[in-house]
Amino acid sequence: MPTYQVECHECGTTRDQRLSYSDYDAVQVGSKKLTCKNCGLEAVIGFAPGNLGFVLKDGESGGWATKSIKENDYRKKRRVEVGKKEKDHVFKASLQPNFDGVETGTWRDAQELARKEKGDLSASTYDSLVKSPQVVTS
Repeated sequence: MPTYQVECHECGTTRDQRLSYSDYDAVQVGSKKLTCKNCGLEAVIGFAPGNLGFVLKDGESGGWATKSIKENDYRKKRRVEVGKKEKDHVFKASLQPNFDGVETGTWRDAQELARKEKGDLSASTYDSLVKSPQVVTS
């Protein structure tokens, strides 16, 4: 329950009083009246923010700082685990650029070797190579 400051304008006294939210709403609407304890006349409510305070406790579940440290540690460990799983499941290409069994560094090098050996592979010469049946020997 919040603490409110009750002030009497007639005698000038002030005191702190705890009111529930429903009591505070009733006083604001006017259905409930507060009286001064000294003179018995009507008193006015003023909020006393200096009497409120919050305490962050680092208890069983931990406070904000502790939770953030735990969360960051968990994420670091998780990143390592996920990284290992990704390495295991990522397709590793076993294709190596080559021409007639000779490995080359790049696909462009393999293409250049093919052009040197076969000559110009324009569409007309390429079509005849594709259409002719080739026997594969193993």
